Amino acid sequence: MATPTEKTTATQAKISPARGKGSTPSGTSKAVRPRDEQKAQRQRIPIETRAEMLERLTNPQISLHEAGVILRVCSATVRHYCNAGYLPHLRTPGGQRRFYLREVLAFLREREAEKRKK
Repeated sequence: MATPTEKTTATQAKISPARGKGSTPSGTSKAVRPRDEQKAQRQRIPIETRAEMLERLTNPQISLHEAGVILRVCSATVRHYCNAGYLPHLRTPGGQRRFYLREVLAFLREREAEKRKK
């Protein structure tokens, strides 16, 4: 028959949290999920071609604020340019405007060229 101290120690081992990495209170190893479950939880990254990757890296999408900084105008002015159709933009699912860097730089060059003509 077990003594009272042995019973307490056994009960504490079942209740106390694991100490150290990979150990469990009962001393058994952790349950491992089947590989099918692990695969189901992984997200697949779409494969992009070399040309698509270069385009994404050399012509990133920028925010409304960043476009304003590049154009040296406030965000409201950038919105006016978009509404007037001077500056092409995209909308995110949340409704925010995004601009391609090349298009913003081309618009900036056009504006500067017009100022020089005047």
